[in-house]
Amino acid sequence: MKRLVIFLVSLLFIAIIGLLSGPSFIDWNQYKPRIVEEIKKATGYDVAINGDIKLSLLPAPSLKIHNVSIAAPKKTRAENLLTMEEARVSVALMPLFKKQVQVDSVRLVKPDIMLEVMKDGRQGWMTDKLIAAQQTAQAAVPQEAKAGAKKAAGDALQSVALNDLAITDGKITYIDYAKNIEYGAEDIDMELSADTLKGPFKADGSLVYLGQQIKLSAKTGRIETSEDGISIQADLELPAAKTTVGFSGVVASDPVIDVQGETKVDSPNLAQALSSIGLSGPASLGQSVNLKGMLSYREDYVAFKDMTFKIGSSQGVGRIELANFKARNPVRVDGDITLKGTLDLDAVQAAAAPGASASGKA
Repeated sequence: MKRLVIFLVSLLFIAIIGLLSGPSFIDWNQYKPRIVEEIKKATGYDVAINGDIKLSLLPAPSLKIHNVSIAAPKKTRAENLLTMEEARVSVALMPLFKKQVQVDSVRLVKPDIMLEVMKDGRQGWMTDKLIAAQQTAQAAVPQEAKAGAKKAAGDALQSVALNDLAITDGKITYIDYAKNIEYGAEDIDMELSADTLKGPFKADGSLVYLGQQIKLSAKTGRIETSEDGISIQADLELPAAKTTVGFSGVVASDPVIDVQGETKVDSPNLAQALSSIGLSGPASLGQSVNLKGMLSYREDYVAFKDMTFKIGSSQGVGRIELANFKARNPVRVDGDITLKGTLDLDAVQAAAAPGASASGKA
């Protein structure tokens, strides 16, 4: 009897293993048309899967898709909104039985994203189906229904954990034809993790912008509401320019972007560092710069208070505030700065002159 029980248990175990491992032996490529059709119905996107699809449940549920592309809904320069060499997703098995999704890892290999804003202001990545869904969601709905939908969405985000998201050799381009601006980053290598999709989040990685490598390390708190904002601690480095920027504070986005936090900058030549990433600054920043203070930024207002700084051989404390700089009618500037030393104007002039050295010295 004992041997019979052992045999039956063993047979059951083998049957379960066979059931779980079965998907890995199925040719999922035959389901490509159905998958593409369902995505089209749900989002309006035209998706092409030009590589293999592999699905397995052991040792953990995982999905691999090769050579994916999404056609741009509104084409101007780009044929595709997204192309990607490979996507791999793996989730933990046991939490699924508790109706929880714990994503062990996501790997995106060579994702190339092109975002275009049309001359009439339309977002080129939005399909007609997504626009219609957005308009329906924004239509007049009882407040109770809005609150219920918001809670349901929050609960869904809360039930999903992301242990590790990795982007390898990524690229993103943003073009606004109405404003005639274009931004792009390449060689994006990033690692991201999150306790839930509402945070807290952690990110580390690097990218190349205008030929300059930028390293980034950031941690955030949980996202409760856009009105409350989210706490952010971030450090940015330009290795070639030996420049670092740090921020620790809160960022909110509703109804407008509102930034409040301690900010610090350390650079041997901040003017050249800014120039290397397409920004400009006053000639006085063409020397070594070290500053620290409380940054406040809103739609038409920026301030740097409780500031301590060292520019070249001079140092000081103070504050500076700018308002109405968006409308410029007129720009209002207010502040007070106390210098503890002499500002070297010769060094400023030398830094501003063509051929100035990276250190800002004549």
